[in-house]
Amino acid sequence: MIIIIFIFIALLYSDVFPGYTLFSPLSNQGEMHTTYLIDNDGNEINTWTHDCKPRSISYLLPDSTILIPCSQSEVDGLGGGNQLSGGRIIKLSWEGETLWDDIFIKNSYLPEEDLNNYEPHHDIEPLPNGNVLF
Repeated sequence: MIIIIFIFIALLYSDVFPGYTLFSPLSNQGEMHTTYLIDNDGNEINTWTHDCKPRSISYLLPDSTILIPCSQSEVDGLGGGNQLSGGRIIKLSWEGETLWDDIFIKNSYLPEEDLNNYEPHHDIEPLPNGNVLF
């Protein structure tokens, strides 16, 4: 009951703020994927087509480039059988040109005790100095 009241109050006082929405649908079909930038009226401002399957939130950077964390099924050991993990990050220009595309993984089939075994998972965080945390 408390949850229903909370949702009702949140909807009652919610508002749309001016700006844009950047999103990458988590499609399971096809080889190509699209990231969209839309305004509050649903108008497309820009779209980027890429071959990587998005895994979490894409980021529009101050220089109008975008970072997309994604999965890459061709890499042995990436994501196990369900491909839920990330490991690949691409950066695209406003025009859709690939500025960099890198895979950050060390074979996840190594024994758990091996500290050199790593596989990025979930979100990334672009930093002001150009570095990316993951």
